[in-house]
Amino acid sequence: DELTNSTFNKTSQISNQILDKTEEKSKEILNNIDNFQRNYKKVFFFTRIATIATFIVQIILMILFLFK
Repeated sequence: DELTNSTFNKTSQISNQILDKTEEKSKEILNNIDNFQRNYKKVFFFTRIATIATFIVQIILMILFLFK
């Protein structure tokens, strides 16, 4: 009958909206995770470069002190 029909339509409308919102949020969260991983890789990379650079500087300083 009419009431059941309209109730069903309303319910399916609302559940569709909820699904859409959930999907939107999930995509947002996944995107944030991707960005975090990318930034983490960058930070890790630069930290490694900085470590190597510090090591090289230490070696140069040791050599300079040896030939003083």
